[in-house]
Amino acid sequence: MKTKKSKTILLLGGGNEQLPAILEAKKFGYKVVCIDKDKDCIGKKYSDFFYHISIKQTKKIESIFKKHKIKGVASICSDIAVPVVSYLSNKYKLSSLDIKQSKILTNKFYMKKFFKKNNIRTPNFHLYKNLNLAKKFINKQKLPIIVKPSVSFGQKGVSKISDLKNLRKKIIDAKKISLDKKVIIENFEKGIELNVVAIAHNKKAIFLSFSDRIIYQDKGFGIAYEHRHPSSIKIKIIKKIKLIVKRIIKKMNLNNAVIYPQFIINKNPQLIEIAGRVPGGYMREVSMLASGIDPVKFQILTAMQEKNIFAKIKNVPQKKSIYVKFFTKKDFKIISDINFKNIQKAKSKKGIYKIFFNRINKIPSLKDSSSRFGVLISYGKNIKESKLNADRAIKIIKLK
Repeated sequence: MKTKKSKTILLLGGGNEQLPAILEAKKFGYKVVCIDKDKDCIGKKYSDFFYHISIKQTKKIESIFKKHKIKGVASICSDIAVPVVSYLSNKYKLSSLDIKQSKILTNKFYMKKFFKKNNIRTPNFHLYKNLNLAKKFINKQKLPIIVKPSVSFGQKGVSKISDLKNLRKKIIDAKKISLDKKVIIENFEKGIELNVVAIAHNKKAIFLSFSDRIIYQDKGFGIAYEHRHPSSIKIKIIKKIKLIVKRIIKKMNLNNAVIYPQFIINKNPQLIEIAGRVPGGYMREVSMLASGIDPVKFQILTAMQEKNIFAKIKNVPQKKSIYVKFFTKKDFKIISDINFKNIQKAKSKKGIYKIFFNRINKIPSLKDSSSRFGVLISYGKNIKESKLNADRAIKIIKLK
């Protein structure tokens, strides 16, 4: 679908995760204005206009907005960009989350308060004020507990604490990372982690995918190293989760938004967090291949206030099962363990959708989601076959 070339969209962020938005906007015929603090970001190459500034510099962004007569503004895979998109869209009467919605969907404290107010199960939590109050809260829970920044992204500053000797240090570390300098202490819940990708459209929920999120439990706690679709969760639990997501859409009055709820499943589903944007970590690919609907295209077209959107985006061949394997230090100790020459050969194997490695000189230590330096996405008729296809390809690129 081609639109009039006079239309210009502003996209916040030009990194690898934001590149799909730039490429899809170009395919739709829009001119793209991209902003990123990295002057060498990959998005610069594909945009019509590029500005080397931080997305936090709202006044400068507004002047760029007016200069190019922007008709829509968006960002994907970035929580930091959500309030900026919301501010500009609300001020200039464009399509986006409103200010209150963006606050709930990016600030974990307001998010948790919203859950509690609306009787949505979530782990017990405490907003850190001082060490004594924090210890009183923790004494009522069972160790381990989770310490996390109130406003952050990519698992940065998130810690699982089993020994209170580390509590003060972990709180200080989380506070440094948190954009509002606040810290949440949360009860740790055991169970299967579930990622949901859905679209709120005309106040209804359109579910794209339900996938298991497999994480490291020790070093690098919380970092996902696999996604598996379809989920192993029972259908009756999925039905309960659907009702919870529908209630959130109704209570928040969400419309024309991509939402990304993350649950922990034990006795009953508990909602850990929810984001109001296209998720990163290749969840775009999982949801797109599972449903045939590309959430990035949806985000672009809604930002530009186009009509008959679903007729223009539901064109991706669906796969019965999708498996995502992230590569970290636990897979490759040193760069020379990776046979880069064989990547093309591995890509050509049955059931391989994508293999990608970041340009790095050294394998990063396991700290947060950015420590994942490569990914392989495979598919098949079920998870067993999808994983088998992935394993065959990994053998080709892994030097013994």
